[in-house]
Amino acid sequence: MHKAEVVWERADRLRHQCAAAQDPGVSENVPNQEKITLQVNTQRGALKGRLDAFLSDSLPDYSRAKLQRSIKDGRVTVNGRATRKPGQLIKSGDLVEVEKMEEQAIGIEPEAIPLDIVFEDEHLLVVNKQAGLVVHPAVGNYSGTLVNGILHHCSLPALHIHPADYRNISGNQVEEWIEGDDSQDDSTATIFEQGIQSTSTVRPGIVHRLDKGTTGLMVVAKDAHSHEELSRQFMERVVSRRYTALVCGVPKEPFGRVEAVLGRDPKNRKRMSVVPEGRRGGRYAASNYQVVEVLAGGAAAVLEWKLETGRTHQIRVHSQHLGHPIIGDETYGGVGKGAVFQIARHTGAAHVSLVRQAIAAIARPALHAKTLGFTHPATGEELFFSSDIPTDLEKVISLLKQIE
Repeated sequence: MHKAEVVWERADRLRHQCAAAQDPGVSENVPNQEKITLQVNTQRGALKGRLDAFLSDSLPDYSRAKLQRSIKDGRVTVNGRATRKPGQLIKSGDLVEVEKMEEQAIGIEPEAIPLDIVFEDEHLLVVNKQAGLVVHPAVGNYSGTLVNGILHHCSLPALHIHPADYRNISGNQVEEWIEGDDSQDDSTATIFEQGIQSTSTVRPGIVHRLDKGTTGLMVVAKDAHSHEELSRQFMERVVSRRYTALVCGVPKEPFGRVEAVLGRDPKNRKRMSVVPEGRRGGRYAASNYQVVEVLAGGAAAVLEWKLETGRTHQIRVHSQHLGHPIIGDETYGGVGKGAVFQIARHTGAAHVSLVRQAIAAIARPALHAKTLGFTHPATGEELFFSSDIPTDLEKVISLLKQIE
């Protein structure tokens, strides 16, 4: 929409005095206040746009909500005049100034969170993540995460992270962290590699992520070299990852490949969806599935998924796209009347009550990261780990097996 040239400068007293003279509602700021100066440039001079949208596009390190608050607080001027209207229209040639917004470092404290560690040495650890555990802190949620637990497990001090580093880590806007509790399974993600103020050389490095409700295996790096090497393996797609999922219905083909571009759902930013190729923000994603077991006389199935890429909610979205949402997945159609109907239409009316009971038996997506294999970053040894299906998935499977 807009192209902006960002220039950091020291504002002098005269400019603020002039602005105050033009508008009595503008207070004189302290001299030498740091400001961001933006020149509005558009391809068509008559084109106008909202001030808050322009600032959000021009200053990706700040959330749109924070920019709107700054406008309402009188910290933004257009052509030297303060405005408190986020929706004010601006045009090509306008000069927009924003007071620099200082953000305090965030403390991430060690916490005694029970962790199922299946392997550990001086370079890395592999954890079998439980359901309900968020992988790492996000804006507004800085405790009770896997990272907090790892800090305690490794006897590390608190981390102090600048808010902008969360945005650098995720590659997403802050609003995306606020809007959803789920962490993202993204193979190229890094965490806490910037801005760490710690005397320890051992730093928990999240190499990949699992959603809050997903259980199973994750590898966590303890040092920079291990983090870099493991990240490379994920990026080059040489890490072996297999997931077990319990889905509504049974795919027509016993095995197959789902290839579709994923992006934020324009109607609900907490969701991902299959989007047209070439759409801004869309990312290529490919997954392979195999039917492991047919349940309830063909009304449900256990699938094994193997990832080629690691995108946000990839298996959950691809499973829905396949026409077989994961049981228990509230976000992508695995609960409620739709899920009951998809299963019960194959079982008959006599089993509706048992179908409802099976779906209600799990309070999360029935998805488990069952296996993980990679090359040890220091020794070169090939490592492979497997974890048992958790009890809540076993309960659903047991209930569905009663329907035959």
